[in-house]
Amino acid sequence: MKQIFTTLLAIIICVAAIAQNTGRLSINSTHSNSLVVVIDNRSYQLNNNRDILLNDIPAGNHQIKIVKQIRGSWRRNTIIYESNLFIRRDMHVDIMINRFGRVFIDEQLLSEQYNDNNTYNNWNNQNNNPLSQAMNTTSFDQLKQIVSNERYENTRLTIAKQAISVNMFSAQQAKELISVFTYEANKLDIAKTMYPRTIDKNNYMIVYDVFSYSNSKDELARFIQQFR
Repeated sequence: MKQIFTTLLAIIICVAAIAQNTGRLSINSTHSNSLVVVIDNRSYQLNNNRDILLNDIPAGNHQIKIVKQIRGSWRRNTIIYESNLFIRRDMHVDIMINRFGRVFIDEQLLSEQYNDNNTYNNWNNQNNNPLSQAMNTTSFDQLKQIVSNERYENTRLTIAKQAISVNMFSAQQAKELISVFTYEANKLDIAKTMYPRTIDKNNYMIVYDVFSYSNSKDELARFIQQFR
């Protein structure tokens, strides 16, 4: 019995130690362009009025990439920062991107006295991170119906792009929404717009089926390669 108790106590201590081996990460931007931040293959949209706030991020190395997006000019999408980011235990790492696209990193020790007015998302709780989940089926079906009901293609583009800017999608949803459009150029425009907002980019190849011309497929492939 004593041996079992000792073993259980050791397990509890180990679990507690692992649970506390975390830090905090915040990212904010004053850049005029929309930015996509990719942390360990998790994508977040970062605008100049929105911060990324992650609590309980595991201590250790994390891959981070920050991509600048210029609407209507995909060829100028550029990576402004790419590196390994080391999060130390019980440290708050803050990343700031200034208006010129320069990246500054600072850190501060977390303590019981440390506090601010921000609400932090838990790294392990996907429900607290809506940008890691595709739009739910009901909402997506409603969006697709609304876009389909519009008579004019330009109005369809406007509505679709507005919805895309604030939601994430699966590759299958992207394919279905792109298929709503009639003109090849508009299909290509939406395909480029949705790619950064797709959670399963590895499956984006299914989108190529909606195009009638090989040059459209080639242009989308070049865009995806440039984005990476």
